[in-house]
Amino acid sequence: MTERLTIFSTIDDLRNASDEVLINGIDAVGREVVLEYILELRRNVQPTQFGPPIICPAPPTLPELPLDQLCIRENTASENQAARSKSSRNQIKFTACFKNSTKSAVDLIWKNYGGEEELVRQNLQPGDTHKQSTCLTHPFIARDSDTRKLQSFLYNTKTSAVFEGLNFGVPHNGSVTVSICEGKFEDIEPELPEPSFNVFEKDQTAEELASKSKSHNAYKSFTARFKNNTKSNIDLIWKNYDGEQVIVRQDIEPGVTHAECTYFTHPFIARDSATQQLRSFSFNSITSVVFEGNNFGVKRGGDVVTVGIC
Repeated sequence: MTERLTIFSTIDDLRNASDEVLINGIDAVGREVVLEYILELRRNVQPTQFGPPIICPAPPTLPELPLDQLCIRENTASENQAARSKSSRNQIKFTACFKNSTKSAVDLIWKNYGGEEELVRQNLQPGDTHKQSTCLTHPFIARDSDTRKLQSFLYNTKTSAVFEGLNFGVPHNGSVTVSICEGKFEDIEPELPEPSFNVFEKDQTAEELASKSKSHNAYKSFTARFKNNTKSNIDLIWKNYDGEQVIVRQDIEPGVTHAECTYFTHPFIARDSATQQLRSFSFNSITSVVFEGNNFGVKRGGDVVTVGIC
């Protein structure tokens, strides 16, 4: 009896004992050892209605990632944002003065209309600036000249790996100073879908511009007050998401205004009610046969703007 008590005096004795020894010496198991063993089984055994209990494996030990791999994971979202960005046609220009506020030389890069990287300025030294005339929907990125790591832009209390005037709230036709900084990104996802048609292409006819335009999903709305400044009745037409013409209001008489709540990426055209000839829109010193708030420089959601039909 003394030997049995010695054999089953600890929980390890129970784990290591054979079935035969357990059966023959079950009465020699100490009460505290049995309770401890039962609690261990409850923690590590998962019951199932289709068979015997399944032993749950211990969680695997994950290796610690080196610091450089952690940095790569942290910057993945910014690299994806940089890869997705590309320029859209826009007539509203401004001047950006990019200042290198990092401790290393940086390359300033423009993302063209195909989303490809085009070098604007190479090896911009710490503290130096580069002035660039650009448009509101032209994105830029900056990379460390040696490591090729993405840097961030800072303007108007906003930071992002991609600088685009439209998303940073740049004033139209103005001049701004944008800092190129190091550190973590607070990426700014585009608030508006970028236009996928070329409203301002010079080599396209008015009818080609009108036919290629179509609506895109947007989040910000505004009110456009279309005023007929012509001498004829006008049909106001919305281009829907498939590019089809949907009449919003027919026979708007000369001098009459029609108010329409719309979105930044919803285009409109206007036709003479009798001849169906295209008319132009005029707003913010911009004139085009296609009106879209995003390309005409409507500033904020909720704004009310008056657009002339001429």
